[in-house]
Amino acid sequence: MQGRIPMSDFASSLFFVFGILLRFCSCDGPILDDLPRGVEVNAADLLLVQVVHRHGEREALFNIPVAGETTAKDLKSFPKEAQLTADGVRQMYEYGRFMRQRYHKYFENGEKSSSQRIRVISSATDRTISSAQALIAGLLPPNGTARQWNSPLGAHWVPFPVYSRPSTHDGLLLNFKDDCPVFTEMRDSIGTMPIALQLQEEMKDFTRDVSRATGLAHYDFFETSTAIEDAIHYRRTHPQLFTNVTAPTSSWPSWMNNTLADGFKRIADMRMQLVVGGNGDRVRTRFRAGALLYEIFERMNASRWNAGKNYLKMVQYSGHDENVAAILAALNLYNYTLEGPNFGIPEFTASIIMELHKNNTVRLLLKNDPAHIWDDPVVLMHPECQVPFCPLDKLYALLSDVIVDEETWKEECGLPGSKLGNRLSMRSGSSVGLAESIVIAGTLVAFALIFATIVALVVYLVRRRKRRSLDVNGYSATYEFSNTNGHRPA
Repeated sequence: MQGRIPMSDFASSLFFVFGILLRFCSCDGPILDDLPRGVEVNAADLLLVQVVHRHGEREALFNIPVAGETTAKDLKSFPKEAQLTADGVRQMYEYGRFMRQRYHKYFENGEKSSSQRIRVISSATDRTISSAQALIAGLLPPNGTARQWNSPLGAHWVPFPVYSRPSTHDGLLLNFKDDCPVFTEMRDSIGTMPIALQLQEEMKDFTRDVSRATGLAHYDFFETSTAIEDAIHYRRTHPQLFTNVTAPTSSWPSWMNNTLADGFKRIADMRMQLVVGGNGDRVRTRFRAGALLYEIFERMNASRWNAGKNYLKMVQYSGHDENVAAILAALNLYNYTLEGPNFGIPEFTASIIMELHKNNTVRLLLKNDPAHIWDDPVVLMHPECQVPFCPLDKLYALLSDVIVDEETWKEECGLPGSKLGNRLSMRSGSSVGLAESIVIAGTLVAFALIFATIVALVVYLVRRRKRRSLDVNGYSATYEFSNTNGHRPA
């Protein structure tokens, strides 16, 4: 069941973020001093803001294997790291400050901000939870407000809830391994797709040379290459952690060079495109982003029909590169050819911002440059809705083939109905769908009307028979109302 993250995970992530924030936050003055000036959105125009972002910079998932230096014969033998780095904390903190600068007039109304007003949902990984905490520190600084609880720490940070599901029950953000067996099989089979086979044939010499250099008995063209590319990127940006010199390539194994590094990136970019359906495979996109998009659109529908009276103002999803890439694929803005992708793997802190406006239009925005956090986002436009503000109903219709409610998603994944827990209520900022609510309410009203009609008919017949001095025995009517296990609380 979805809920707050386990205390042990929360505490470890929290203290890590504390330490990093205190290193680059001045404790002698307000945390909001000298904010770079960006665009401030007109609060009067907005109904709801929802953001799906990738976590900040993390350590590499694997070490780079080197033949002769290890006995490991499979990539799985290398240790996983993937913790958020100090730079990653700083990036997400600055991203939070950017969001505050852009939207503070919208979500601040003098009331104490809470998880009912700003909702933060994370996948159950250390790097995404830590990213969410750093973002909130920048978005909601307590300095100068009633939320300040001590000094100096209390002037710069205040606890704020981050919600998450266990990794084995997350159909929205993480969605790995056993979460969706059908999609896992599709993910594992991307190497058999025609365009993938064509690339492998083109790069067969590359694969042969790298297999020898790594010493791995099993070399998966996409998975192993992507893991090595990730490690290369980390070493390029943090050479000081591996050597005592500053040359970007000095920390690489002796067999690595820039040409090979570019080859790894080409493979990794293509893998991402194929996994999320960037080649136009809408079934893959539906599996990877469908349930998340369903929740996002249901929440926008609720805000629209409530005419902006919802207390909820902002939702932040702290997720992964595939979450951002899959939404781009759903928008038909993430395409790949053998000449190269129009868009590679989303960068750390990459995000898609979805603004619902009071005229029932949606503005889609993209940020994808961690080195320039304060740059204004780029406007995204669906190829079939080439306007900055796309009507909500039209955007939904364009994406309807990949949008799927979570119960249907589970069925298509081949999961039993109880595999994933109930979602948090819409009141709390997660989702019970407006359509579901209407159906449930309508069903109950219909039952009530039928019940009242039958009761009235029974009363009429009893009275009529009594008037005729007839005996009436054995009449009964039973109405059974059951609660379905998958029903989401309103």
